Amino acid sequence: MINLGVNYINQKKYAKSIETNLSVLEINPNNKFAHNNLGYAYGKLGQFDEGIKHCTKAIKLDPKFQLAKNNLQMIKKMKSK
Repeated sequence: MINLGVNYINQKKYAKSIETNLSVLEINPNNKFAHNNLGYAYGKLGQFDEGIKHCTKAIKLDPKFQLAKNNLQMIKKMKSK
């Protein structure tokens, strides 16, 4: 399901990616990849606070998760514009 969520992101179908990744979190609430993907998708939809929340959660789950750190920076930059 994670791969499906990423495919939706690659197709710019952010709402479908959110739906898919929320399903992943129902199964495993501590899936860092789902949180990161949600953060990115929410950020792309302009829901910056929700995006920040999920990227931050991904980083808490894995402090070395560089992709989540990069996405968090991107969302914060987008929010500040």
